[in-house]
Amino acid sequence: MQKYLHPFEAVFSKKKQVNKPDTPRFLSSLLPILPTRRPLIYEDGLVTLSVISHGHGDVITGLLEDIARCKPKRLAQIVITLNLSEARPEVPLGFDLPIHWCANPYPRGFGANHNAAFRYCDTEWFAVVNPDIRFDKDPFDALIDHAGIDFGLVGPRVLESDGRVADAARGLITPWEIIARRIKPRPPLRYPAWMAGMFLVIRSEAYKGVGGFDERFHLYCEDFDLCARVRLLGWPIGLSDEARVVHDARRASHDSPRHLFWHVCSLFMMWGSRSWWRYRRLLKKEVPNRVDPLKRTTMVQVRDTSGLEPIASSITDDAKAQTSSETSLTHH
Repeated sequence: MQKYLHPFEAVFSKKKQVNKPDTPRFLSSLLPILPTRRPLIYEDGLVTLSVISHGHGDVITGLLEDIARCKPKRLAQIVITLNLSEARPEVPLGFDLPIHWCANPYPRGFGANHNAAFRYCDTEWFAVVNPDIRFDKDPFDALIDHAGIDFGLVGPRVLESDGRVADAARGLITPWEIIARRIKPRPPLRYPAWMAGMFLVIRSEAYKGVGGFDERFHLYCEDFDLCARVRLLGWPIGLSDEARVVHDARRASHDSPRHLFWHVCSLFMMWGSRSWWRYRRLLKKEVPNRVDPLKRTTMVQVRDTSGLEPIASSITDDAKAQTSSETSLTHH
């Protein structure tokens, strides 16, 4: 005897049969034993570090010694790219982090090398670090804590080897900005428009979203371009004063005509790019980005509030011209 179904039940029964086809028995028997592919990127708060050697074997060994001494708990793996024909740097005894070695058959640019290293990244964060960076305290923990769930890119406070604050957090690059910075130190920034590529920690989602570094830039301005495109994608960028590193700057463009030529070419290519003009319009809509040098207070933005709080400061005007402002949070 055929079972009677209410019209609504009959329709529902037909839909369920259509939307749920039978799985072949052979495939269903194999599913439990087939290997499960791990996700491309984990949301684990861990960091993959990328560093490039241009014959800097001894310098990279010093960086590895700092890592071995500080034992950053968020650092999961390191990718070391040998951009020249050179021997592998010496790894300190007892170094327990996995290292991926990449040897280039021919020299490649800054952005191309880090983009290739990103293929090894399956962590939530990707760090771009110069080989001549030094630190005596784990900077990654403070940077990731500062980033939270909001930031797409964060950087530490960078100091020169003599203790001065490095000019690593800057405003929009313009011809006038370059000339003014050479003539007279400018007041510190509230919100850096970009941070130099000597030490950047980028959220892997943001890095993948913008397509990594633009490889058309050979050696200069690719860090500005990356920061600009991360901002234009909707991610804030921030500077953490809790994380501090030391950078022994080697500005070859000041001495080498070839590097100077590359630098000038990169500047003109950047000023002709669509992202520079879009970023310029975005920054014009934001609040004034300089601290008044005549005032004895600087302003920092607190993450959980929408206003600015004055922080008392006892430093002189000349010293303030060399230091960057405190933690920055840029707006969409």
